[in-house]
This record gives sequence, structure tokens and C-alpha cells, in this order.
Amino acid sequence: MKNHDLVDISCLLKFYPNSGKSVAVLEAPEKEIIFLPLSQVEVEETGRYDDESHLQIVIVTMPQWLAEEKGLV
Repeated sequence: MKNHDLVDISCLLKFYPNSGKSVAVLEAPEKEIIFLPLSQVEVEETGRYDDESHLQIVIVTMPQWLAEEKGLV
């Protein structure tokens, strides 16, 4: 049985489509893009930006199992 607990992960927002099924985030500027299904996550904008990449820092709330599957925890 999968864990249904929610976790908040701080990420860099690569792009947030106006329409589509996923959002693209990075753990850090040098990391690979991770695509997260919009049906499984909630993205909260922080209004802050990463000094190195100039990408927006967001908080992504998702199920624990998804964070583990994507290597975010």
C-alpha cells in the first residue's frame, strides 16, 4: 500500500504550463528537470528567486510516494 502522507518540497520552477498535464521543476540549477503531474501536486509560488539560475522558488505539495518515486526525498 502506498503512503498517502503529503510532503512539501522546495523546488525551482522551470515552467508551469497554462495548459497541460505536468509542471517542470528542478531540485537545484545543475539538476535534471523533473516532471510532476498536475493532478497529483499543488504548486505554491513564494515570490523568491534563485540567485544563480534566476528561476522562481516554489513549494510543491505532493504525496510522499510521488516524492520518493521522483527522487525528491
